Amino acid sequence: MKVQHSTLMHQDIRGTYTTGIVKSRVFISAILFACTAVNSPLHASELENAEDSSGGETIEKIVVSARKKAGTESIQEVPMAITAVSGDVIDRRFFADLTDVANIAPNVNLSPAGTTPGTANFFIRGMGVFGSIPSDETSVGVIQDGLYLGVNSGALTTLFDVESVEVLRGPQGTLFGRNVTGGAVVVNSRRPSADTRAKVRARVGNYGQKSVDVAVGGALSEDDNWLGRLVVGTQSNDDYFDNVNPNVPDRGEAETHFVRPSLTYVANEDLSITLIGEYNKFKGDGVISKNVSLLDTLKDHEVDSDIDNKAEYTVKHLITDVDWTVGEGNIRVIAGWRDTEVLGELDGDGASNPIPKVHSNGPWTTNQQQQSLEIRYYTPLGDMADNTTGIYLFDQEIEYIESRVLNLGYPADVNVGAGAELEHYSYALFSQSDIFISDDVTLTVGGRYTFEEKDAKVASFGQCDEVGRNCNFAFDEKKDWSFVSGNLGIKWKVEDNVQVFTSWTRSFRSGGYNLRNSLPASPGPYDEEQVDALELGLKSDWLDDSLRFNASIFSNSYKDLQRTIIVSSDTGVAQFKANAADATINGLELELSYSITENFRIDASAGFIDAEYDKFESDQLNPDIENVDLQLANVPETSGNLSFVYYKDVADGSIETRLSASYTDSQFGDVKNDQSIELDSYTLIDASIAYVFAQDSMRVSLYGKNLTDEEYTNFALGGLNSLWAIAPPLTYGLEFTYEY
Repeated sequence: MKVQHSTLMHQDIRGTYTTGIVKSRVFISAILFACTAVNSPLHASELENAEDSSGGETIEKIVVSARKKAGTESIQEVPMAITAVSGDVIDRRFFADLTDVANIAPNVNLSPAGTTPGTANFFIRGMGVFGSIPSDETSVGVIQDGLYLGVNSGALTTLFDVESVEVLRGPQGTLFGRNVTGGAVVVNSRRPSADTRAKVRARVGNYGQKSVDVAVGGALSEDDNWLGRLVVGTQSNDDYFDNVNPNVPDRGEAETHFVRPSLTYVANEDLSITLIGEYNKFKGDGVISKNVSLLDTLKDHEVDSDIDNKAEYTVKHLITDVDWTVGEGNIRVIAGWRDTEVLGELDGDGASNPIPKVHSNGPWTTNQQQQSLEIRYYTPLGDMADNTTGIYLFDQEIEYIESRVLNLGYPADVNVGAGAELEHYSYALFSQSDIFISDDVTLTVGGRYTFEEKDAKVASFGQCDEVGRNCNFAFDEKKDWSFVSGNLGIKWKVEDNVQVFTSWTRSFRSGGYNLRNSLPASPGPYDEEQVDALELGLKSDWLDDSLRFNASIFSNSYKDLQRTIIVSSDTGVAQFKANAADATINGLELELSYSITENFRIDASAGFIDAEYDKFESDQLNPDIENVDLQLANVPETSGNLSFVYYKDVADGSIETRLSASYTDSQFGDVKNDQSIELDSYTLIDASIAYVFAQDSMRVSLYGKNLTDEEYTNFALGGLNSLWAIAPPLTYGLEFTYEY
């Protein structure tokens, strides 16, 4: 892994946008990219699948549910930037969880990072959250089967037997509400059907990779009124990283078990009720860390850890989805419950040196339970408009405990503990309409009112015993906020397969309290942040639907931006949270797919971002520099992917060959732009070859991921100068899949 120690390569990172136009060098790069490559990860959400399992690939109609209408819509008709992949594409590209989806979407980084594995620190269009403070509201919402996930712990989601994943790029202020100022990731599980179907998948690979996943479903009654589906799976791997400390085992071992049952009752052709449950259990080594001072002495994929830190989390949820057609309209009711339990130990300093030492003193724990209810009604309003109106209720409770053992040059180790409790309640009213001005022009207008209240009890470090128990909750405060968000857009159908759209969206990220507080700072409150987003987009199909080209240019203006500033302190590190900044993020995204022949297809995408602070005020930053000149953390200027798929008929089946590459530009690892944890760019190359038997019922595949054996991460901890959540090395394996 390389970490930059010079700012020379970043002196030209900030471009200048004039009246919303991207600087010329970005346009030149984009044009060259579009001329030499071609994109889009086969956007597919529900079948009609964009991938032809008979051998060749075609660009079919792709449908999504992002706008919460009665049914699905063609992705090319939806006036917003979406990358969507079907379950079939997920399988064929060997995606394990949501982090893999980011490799095929422009300006999207879905990284696992934080103090425990499975923490979703997602960024879209330069906006996201890096950390695992459970009170941190996300900038990229994760919605699974209609259930918004209230914390980012345990949110990566196993993708076996998933129907589709939709990545909504840009703020989503009306239909999804709060905490989607960067975008949203929507996961749709495969629902029960009357057809009896089963799927078995088994994998083995290097580093002891083993997995077995099974899905089976069909009618449970003769009249097909009761339908069921059961999905179970287990995955495990041995250590990915060699530990040079002989007293501590190698690192990276993990295992996951999950069960996802679903049951549908079809009362009649107008009414169905579906129950979806999930149980997901992870157990293994904690987050892998590596101090930057060791990068010149350790090899790639080597660590020097003096603690055998472990982690585990358990996620349970139950969702009830009522789908009721009433006349020409549709009522949808989605009620959800979710329980998350996380325990984690941490090697915060990433080195075996006795000083500095920042470790967990026993497991850190997060317990969260949430309930939510959404009721919405969709109806056409004659031939001139349609409307979706709804109400949303949400509440959650969080308990958090943290303890640290420290030595920053003390005569002996010091133990400190902290804890917090949070009660959070929110409700919202929303409505969005499409108004058909003509056959070719549609106006979209929407609005949402949100109210929320948070009651926080916080014991800062030193106010609990050394293991985070017996706390003195010296801070006890309640506050409420309200916010009006909305959107206004217009799309113009230039011709049958070409449309342009433009939109304005206002969205917000919730205010709150810092549950991981260090004195003398106050836990808060800090207020909500607001974004006003402008976008201009094109969606088009050409050459008899064999070529698809989509593009978006956007400008997002953020006010009262929430920033988490990490500094060295007598508790190891201290994290301060405040509405410290205003910022503007401009960007360009290109997506294109081209089926060159019946057997050969190229996909590619490119994303370009120019992000800069308009204002940055914080007492925690270096007073000798202009804070406004800092670069936004975890925001690569450029990202892209390129993939090739080739099919060839052989005997009674076919051979499918895939090669893909994804690129992520360099980025700063913390808000303060600490040069010692400036993260280098990286390129990931994956490949696979599969033999597909007749009727596509059986596949045998050989796959490899990260073929160049890159060591990389998207997360670093300022104050301790350590890199966290280092990604696995080169992995390869053999997979067998059977379906009927």
